[in-house]
Amino acid sequence: MELNARRQRFREGGDGLGVGLALARGLVELHGGTLSATSGGPGQGSEFVVCLPAPHPEPPREGVPASELAANGQGNKNGQSHG
Repeated sequence: MELNARRQRFREGGDGLGVGLALARGLVELHGGTLSATSGGPGQGSEFVVCLPAPHPEPPREGVPASELAANGQGNKNGQSHG
């Protein structure tokens, strides 16, 4: 539906512009995720599910002592940094 038509419906007492879910879905998809919505109908409430990918661990940083990397689980099994 065109945005101007949504705006007019809102002015006439509608529930909203109807762009919130589309905007949220766009933001979630920009981060590689998905957004789904379900509802049993008017007055039944809604369920929104956002799924985002797990973040990748940070690569070792130059100048960080190996003991600090090992303490944070970022060193190899010998306690030496990668890279």
